[in-house]
Amino acid sequence: MLCTITLFSVLFAVCLNIQLKTSKLKKYNESIMRYSLCMEYIKNNMIYNFSYSDIQSLKNQGKCYCPIAKYKLDDFTGRNLNDLFTQNKPKDKPYLIMQVEGDKVYKVNLKLYTQIIKKERIMECGFYKGSYKK
Repeated sequence: MLCTITLFSVLFAVCLNIQLKTSKLKKYNESIMRYSLCMEYIKNNMIYNFSYSDIQSLKNQGKCYCPIAKYKLDDFTGRNLNDLFTQNKPKDKPYLIMQVEGDKVYKVNLKLYTQIIKKERIMECGFYKGSYKK
């Protein structure tokens, strides 16, 4: 009888541990998906809706930080993305840093700093934006 209770409690503890790990993994995957979508929205918006002079203006003003935590994904669509960038580095994660290199053709690097399950993660992407005529 005692052996049966011990075996049952060990199996119960293993099942509970598996459920906890599954829930953590689900939370991690959802966070990665949400931040990936956010990064994709910002990148595509800058590629298709920003001109060379818009990026140049952000660079000259020193606006390279975008706090993500206080905005919803809907705020990253449209031309108001220009207003989301600030000069001050946000204290809390997640936030995005834009680095612009080059002269005639800008290489724009975006780095999204996040805190997922007590670990810092950095997601990166980049694109080119140039001042050329067709």
